[in-house]
Amino acid sequence: MNKKFILSGFVTGIVAFFLGWLIWGIILMDFSTANTTEYPGLVKDNMSFPAILLNNLLWGFTITWIYGSFRGDKSVKGGAITGMILGLLVSAGLNLSYFAFWNIYTPLFQIVDVVANGIFSGVLGGVAGYFLRTKS
Repeated sequence: MNKKFILSGFVTGIVAFFLGWLIWGIILMDFSTANTTEYPGLVKDNMSFPAILLNNLLWGFTITWIYGSFRGDKSVKGGAITGMILGLLVSAGLNLSYFAFWNIYTPLFQIVDVVANGIFSGVLGGVAGYFLRTKS
């Protein structure tokens, strides 16, 4: 690990924290509530912000590590494309699992969530690409 990797992972994780709050905490909040089946005890009364921050830092380092492992020139655009594909695939897999096993989210919510995760991870990949970019 070098300084560039650590800085990229940390900044990407912080961007993830605030971008996730914007996307799911503000923009999609009412939509999510309307498309989630509520069960007693399903949602905590008090969210754990340290756990949310750690989750986002881990995702930031994951995207940084995956994109940083690629050979060749790196760029903001390349990071964004890689992040978007990663976000779409991971989210689609998770949402298909939710669809197969649980009755929590509507199918419409799951489709929107996959798209939102693609956008979210694309932005994060672009941030990682910025820090990991190589001079051409």
